[in-house]
Amino acid sequence: MEESGLHLEHPAAATFRAHVLAGDWSKADHDLRALHDLLRDTDPRSLAEMKFAVLEQKYLEHLEVSTACSEDSRYHSLLSSGHAGDQ
Repeated sequence: MEESGLHLEHPAAATFRAHVLAGDWSKADHDLRALHDLLRDTDPRSLAEMKFAVLEQKYLEHLEVSTACSEDSRYHSLLSSGHAGDQ
């Protein structure tokens, strides 16, 4: 690919893929807007499904972090009250 100078995917698609693989959901969502013009000849549901998948993963990761923080703060509360061994 580098030798021939040919690119197998559009730079906007490569950027989107890189942001998805890095878990940078805000940038991936922004990249979808750039891909909108490239996908205009495809089924309109394709872009909506991609956006849904990105936002769903972003939500699930926020939920996981929120739950972990909540559990962590409960654990620290138990430790400070001396009841951590009672469970």
